[in-house]
Amino acid sequence: PATGLPSWQRDALGRVSWAQRQVLLRMDDWPRHVLLLHLVERLSATEICARLNVPHTRVKPLLSGCAALIAAVTA
Repeated sequence: PATGLPSWQRDALGRVSWAQRQVLLRMDDWPRHVLLLHLVERLSATEICARLNVPHTRVKPLLSGCAALIAAVTA
């Protein structure tokens, strides 16, 4: 349930579609965190790396593998 998430994630989940929210809530915290920054705040991989102070090798695989899939979920 979203109630156990940080408030910024709950707010971000409120800004995506119902179907996207369902998929994101089934993810572990790290991929959900990265994908919400990308989908809701429209941050690039470079901006996410800077914000989270992590190398590109932690962020790039998530964005290339999941972001397009999550963005395509519309139902």
